[in-house]
Amino acid sequence: MGKSDQAESMSCNEAVPYDCSREELVAFIRGTEIVIPDFQSLLSHWPARVHEEVGRLSEDVQRRLESIFTSAEDKSRIQWLTACKLDLFGASWWPCASFEKLVITTALAVWLFAWDDETDSLEFSPLLKDFEKSCKFREETIRYLEAALSLSPDPNTLNNASNDRLITNFLPIGQAIARSYDDRQLNAFLRELRFFVEMNEEEQQHQMTAALPSVEDYIRRREGTSATRVCLALHEYAIDLRLPAVIMESMEMQAIWHESNMIISTMNDVLSLKKEVDQTQVDTLIPLLSMRLGSVQAAISKATDMVCSSIERFEAMERQLLQSCMANPQLHNNIQVYIDSCKYACTANLNWRRPINHDGLACDYDSTTGLVSGVVTPALIFLWYYMCFRMRDTYLSIVRAGKPRPDGSLVTFGTAPMLKTSRSSIKLASANCDESPLIDPNYLGTTVDRYVAREAVKTQIEFAGSSSTVIGRKILNGEAGAPGFDEVLSVDSTDDCIAARIRAGLGF
Repeated sequence: MGKSDQAESMSCNEAVPYDCSREELVAFIRGTEIVIPDFQSLLSHWPARVHEEVGRLSEDVQRRLESIFTSAEDKSRIQWLTACKLDLFGASWWPCASFEKLVITTALAVWLFAWDDETDSLEFSPLLKDFEKSCKFREETIRYLEAALSLSPDPNTLNNASNDRLITNFLPIGQAIARSYDDRQLNAFLRELRFFVEMNEEEQQHQMTAALPSVEDYIRRREGTSATRVCLALHEYAIDLRLPAVIMESMEMQAIWHESNMIISTMNDVLSLKKEVDQTQVDTLIPLLSMRLGSVQAAISKATDMVCSSIERFEAMERQLLQSCMANPQLHNNIQVYIDSCKYACTANLNWRRPINHDGLACDYDSTTGLVSGVVTPALIFLWYYMCFRMRDTYLSIVRAGKPRPDGSLVTFGTAPMLKTSRSSIKLASANCDESPLIDPNYLGTTVDRYVAREAVKTQIEFAGSSSTVIGRKILNGEAGAPGFDEVLSVDSTDDCIAARIRAGLGF
């Protein structure tokens, strides 16, 4: 599906701009209670992973941010982009890349986020209200991108194109891509970068007018401003493939790109609704659909239907494209790998958005009891990474595998899971204000919290009660046990045994 056809899947009413003002639309939405759909379940049959070197990647992302923003006044901007967890973004989008290529693809993501903020961020953009300067910035960007994506860029050409530290940070990315890509791939990548910049300009220009866009106009621009297509254009680089031009330019592959973009952009628009309304930004899908359909919930339901339809069309095009290559097993396999990389992009985008919670949504990241490990494990990887290593707005709870006996004969270990997913509750017991409230701490009330607690205790056991460490081999002589339990904890302890000890340690 081409870019000009992208709004056809809407199946809404006639495309007309709205007569109401942005202020009226904000007032229409604020105070509305809505139910957010379970997007996770819609994509549960698609693959999800996090690159095993995400921790190492985090260091590179931080260095890159500090190389772009060097002045003291940029400190808050670095903090914001650090909070966006762009290391997790890259490690989730391109989990199968070599670390060298992961660094480059994630560097592109960092550059795209920072560049986009330069022109449209309410908090950080110096160009938001100056369209003329913004246009010059974009023209400068395009000139530099074109120069940086040549194999042997002329230093004078680069210097003449731009001296802006943000723009010029693209050079190592461009050079890495130029060394790896052929002409067809480079041209496609540059075409998507231009489209991203052009739609950014069109969006800013429209937002400086009083009129709201139609849903269709918004979707057309969103295809570019989301930068999804730019990232998809790097997938061949990330997975080290070079598919034939006839495949990449086929109707089926273009449809897969389009539907990937629609899935990602639509879910983002739903999940970012609260943040955008708080900032009075309503030139987006859900507010515009709300005016057309009469309520915010109807708009969210419509957006959910759009995601479902895009998933169906994606999978139909996948089957069609793979069927056409059955006679060539190697090509068939390569196409499947590439299509899976697009699926990773969709699941990664959703899983990345949930842990960072930058949309102002209060989410309970519970998982469903009884799911097979192939479904549970990828989701928990995202949560474990966030809760244990990237803490913000942290809640602390102590978990012990038994009650401590600090009489000098024992060494007591405890774990501190961060940002619990269980939610406690406090309710009035009656209409009598003198009566104590009903308090339910709901300790370990979710599958995720119970999983994290068990894994934490297993780590303690391996550290202190096994031959893996000096303390386990030479200093401690094993776990002392606990009253009411016949079995001591060891590396052979079952999950049920560990769970029982944790419950006893919490007093229930």
